[in-house]
Order: sequence, then C-alpha cells, then structure tokens
Amino acid sequence: MSEARKSLYELVCKWDEDAHKGSSDPYQYRRALDEILFQADLRFREYVQFQETLGEFPVRLAEWLENAKPAIQKKALLKLANSLLFVDRSQSLSLCRDAYRRIIIRWVSRKLTANDLLAPDYDSRVISALRRYSLLSITESFYFSDFRSVNNLIGLPKPIILGEKKKNIAPLLPIDADIDGLIILEDVVGTGDQARRVLTEVRRHARPDWTVLFVPLVMLEEASSKVYFPDWAKFDVVPVFLIPADDCLKQKPSTTEHGDFKHIRTLVSQTAKRVLEPFDEHDDPPDDPFGYKGCGALVVAHRNTPNNTLPLIHHLAPEWKPLFRRIHHARS
Repeated sequence: MSEARKSLYELVCKWDEDAHKGSSDPYQYRRALDEILFQADLRFREYVQFQETLGEFPVRLAEWLENAKPAIQKKALLKLANSLLFVDRSQSLSLCRDAYRRIIIRWVSRKLTANDLLAPDYDSRVISALRRYSLLSITESFYFSDFRSVNNLIGLPKPIILGEKKKNIAPLLPIDADIDGLIILEDVVGTGDQARRVLTEVRRHARPDWTVLFVPLVMLEEASSKVYFPDWAKFDVVPVFLIPADDCLKQKPSTTEHGDFKHIRTLVSQTAKRVLEPFDEHDDPPDDPFGYKGCGALVVAHRNTPNNTLPLIHHLAPEWKPLFRRIHHARS
C-alpha cells in the first residue's frame, strides 16, 4: 500500500473509531474511502488534465484533504468526493451512442416510411436521412471524432463548431445547402446561458423550413427553461442525461437536497476566499464559490471539469490544491 493510501486509511479509521466511542457522527468514512479509491483505480485515473503534474489520485486526495485543518472540514471534503458525478471515457462514449441511437435516429426517422423501417438496408436509409441535416456543436468541447467513431458514421459532411461569438454564427450556418435542418450537439450544458445565446442566433438566421434538434449529452435541470423555446415550432431539445436540481449544491439550501450538503455548504463558504484567489498573474479565477453563476454542480468529466462545478474541486490557488484541476480559457 502506498504511503498516501496508508495515511488516508489511518485518518478515516480514526474518525470511525471516534464514532464508536460515542460521537454523534454516523457516517461510515472507511466505507466511503473504499468506494472513492475503488473508483479512482477504475475510472478517476482517466482524468486527462495535468495528468503528469498532479500525481496519482490518492496523493491528490490526501493533499486536497490537507487544505482543511479542522477535522469537520476534512470530513466534509471526503463526503463531497464521494458525491461527485465522474463521467469517464466509456460513459462519455455511451452518452454519444445513446444520443445517436435513442434520440437522433428516432428524430430523423420521422420521415421514413414503414417500408423503410422494415427494409434490409435500414441502416443505410437512416444514414441517408441523417445526411439531410447538418451536424453542429456550440463549443469545441464536444468531440465529434468520438461521436462519429462510436456510431460508425461515415460519409457525413464535416461538423461545424458555432462558437460563442454572435457575429460568427450566421456565416457558419449552411443556408444555401440542400438540407432539411440542423442537429446541434454539446457535451455539458450548465446554466444554459451560453447555449441560449447561440441558439437564439441560430433561430434568427435559420431558414424557416428547417427543423432543429438540440442534444446536450449532460444538462443541469436548471438550464431547461433557458434552452427551450416554446414559440419555436420546429425546434426540439432532448438531453441524453439530465441532472436534477437536488443533485447540485447551491448557496441556498433545498428542503429535498442530500443530507450531507449542509456541512459541505458550510465548508464552501468558509474556504471561499482561499479557493477563489488567483494562482498567478495568468490565472482567471472563478468568481463564485458555488461555481459559474452559482450552479453548484458536482460534475467532473474525464476531459475537463466544467466551470459550473464547485471551484474547491478544480481551482488551483496559492493556498488551495484541487482534486481535479481544470484547464480554463481566459475571459477576454
């Protein structure tokens, strides 16, 4: 057993022992650590950002817990680590597969006849129907290469990345192409603000005869109202995986949230100043301890951590070491 694992087990065993001696804390920390380290060996090692500099996960976990000095804060961090939703590479590919097979095929097949559905060359007919639509994404974080390879999609036009700048969106839309509409994909949609800005521009410049489908692989429930356009008759939004609001840790508590969120919320507030401090002159630190616009997400993807996730999980500061350090783009 490595020194980091040994020190972690010594710590949690002491906490469990204190509980047996009369502590009112019923949480089983040894069992939680077992689960966390099992997931680390199986999946967390796939996290690609700063992989060569952050060290192995048990080392990062030990250093992350050391950010907090009081035992009550260390315990809250361990509970938080056990509450994370980590999307590994296999799950990411499964989301891409589900987006295509469960959502997109059904959507483009609306124009297929019963004979098409029963034909021996059904798959090729689906691909022909799909070619009637242009594939796009809102940001470059959606990996079209994974989407195409896992679904064996060949012979489709090159996908288009719309980007965040409104002035660039209209020229990217295939207005003159002989197509029936657009299929827009995205990896993670948090607040929905960015997606709404882009979709609003798409709506403004799209041809009136087009039908448009928006498929986020992962979307927070609170984004639902932002990305739905009730008066856009030819527009559909179908997320692959929707994260309920109660699974996000916000500044204001919910009556139906997880019981451990109370202690974690206190920790987030107590460490906010240290967590949000810029690491150096090149850093563009988060401005909300509960994530971008207070989303409170507990999501980590194997390629990067979304900025909607609690910064104490991903932001490196002079006096704070992250568990899954995020690579970010400077805001202009």
